[in-house]
Amino acid sequence: FYRDLTDVGVMGTAIFAGFFLGSAVGGSISDKYGRRKPFIFYMFLILASGLLSAIAQSFYFLVATRTVFGLTIGMIIPSGSTMVTEVLPRKRRGHNFIL
Repeated sequence: FYRDLTDVGVMGTAIFAGFFLGSAVGGSISDKYGRRKPFIFYMFLILASGLLSAIAQSFYFLVATRTVFGLTIGMIIPSGSTMVTEVLPRKRRGHNFIL
């Protein structure tokens, strides 16, 4: 689907715009519905959008699926990082969270 450098910019912008929007709403969704159910749903969306982008037949469909992928990655990070810090021992939390 590569046509010129503008396409590369559009793809990068779509992924990071989705990431930005997803990170803005992901934490509040997890606060409202709990962490586990949204986390599982986000994992399903990551899988589905990744598979759909792999079989994309047009550039615009690829951009749409990568936008959903970025959105979902942005939504999973707040709930995932919160879940990790909840199960780690207090003394090792900072060190393990960085890794």
